[in-house]
Amino acid sequence: MIMGRNQQGQDDKRLILNRHRLFATGTLVVMVAIYIATRFIEDPGFWELLIRAGAEAGIIGGLADWFAVTALFRHPLGIPIPHTALVSKNKDRIGKSLGEFISNNFLTDAVVVGRMHSTDIAGKAARWLAQTENAHFFTHYFFSAIPYVIGSLRHEQIRDVIRDAASQQLGKMDLAPTLGRIVALIAKSGDHRKLFDKSLSLAKEALEENKKMVLGGVKEKSFWWVPGTVDKGVAKLIITGVVKLLDELTKEGHPAREKFEEAVDDVIEKLQNSESYRNKVNELRDDFLENQEVHAFLGEAWDQIREVLLENADNPSSELQEAVANGLEGFGQKLMEDDNLRAKLNKTIEELVIHVVLPWRHEIGNLIADEVHNWDSETIAKTIELEVGSDLQYIRINGTLVGCLIGGALFLLTESIF
Repeated sequence: MIMGRNQQGQDDKRLILNRHRLFATGTLVVMVAIYIATRFIEDPGFWELLIRAGAEAGIIGGLADWFAVTALFRHPLGIPIPHTALVSKNKDRIGKSLGEFISNNFLTDAVVVGRMHSTDIAGKAARWLAQTENAHFFTHYFFSAIPYVIGSLRHEQIRDVIRDAASQQLGKMDLAPTLGRIVALIAKSGDHRKLFDKSLSLAKEALEENKKMVLGGVKEKSFWWVPGTVDKGVAKLIITGVVKLLDELTKEGHPAREKFEEAVDDVIEKLQNSESYRNKVNELRDDFLENQEVHAFLGEAWDQIREVLLENADNPSSELQEAVANGLEGFGQKLMEDDNLRAKLNKTIEELVIHVVLPWRHEIGNLIADEVHNWDSETIAKTIELEVGSDLQYIRINGTLVGCLIGGALFLLTESIF
């Protein structure tokens, strides 16, 4: 689609250039026709001579400007006259000058940052991402590239990197304070109470589903001479009593719930402040990381991640792609609403450009110069002519008309003096 639009743009420019060139040539042809016509007038009068003088000067002016405009891009009439075809002969110097001009005038800190300030890149990205079709388009584009990226990677090295990086990073982490903050957040939100109630509910369900196991346990511990009906009654009493206790624990204000709250607070305090707790947690962390099965799991993590990515790469309706698209859309909406977040993102982008892109501005200028150097001389001449040639045709038109006026003025001046 982009190539099609570019080609259409080139065709439009070529059409405009040909139209202006034809008009400029037509103006010159009119002057020639007028001059020839006035030459056939026998005993021409004042006005005929005035028109002939203007046409003659117009021809000279038009031809001179035609030569000047043509000499920029090619040899006039194919004759290798010195100092013609200037663009082709000087393309290397033009490329170098263009590269230096862009790097010194456009890729400076002040210009780039000022432009980015006025552009609000984060705001534009947010508005674009907040549209459902755009979020899905970006997600599908991203996932469609995954198979090619994964296919170019060395998987064994990636496994080693993931395993070593995970082990090293986890080994450096002081987990106790982090766990303390996580538990504190859960406690603050009240989710720990939901977890407690869910545990009670699961215990009741497990008890109801395992009545026979309770009865078997009672029989196993009972004496041989105790009747089975008594064992069943005891088992029933045990089950009923436990269920009643579990029901009571679900009520607010129960002493056991208060002790649970105190226990949670105690765990949070010890995780955040107790040195002995910190040491115990870190010992558990080290034991966990030294486990060979954990090492194997970390090494295989990349295989699992790769498999999931490949499975979802070609399926736009997959849950993973849908989740990523929804997440991007939500992020775009959040970014639109949060001025501070948008300002921070813009600041990050600016710093990234300043520290990563701008230091390479001279290399970018050299890249432009090298690219122009590699261009074919005829191609660059045609390209530049296509861009500015239409305006240059006005030089030819103006040269013809101005020459005509000057020729007429000189004729009048001469007649008035002599």
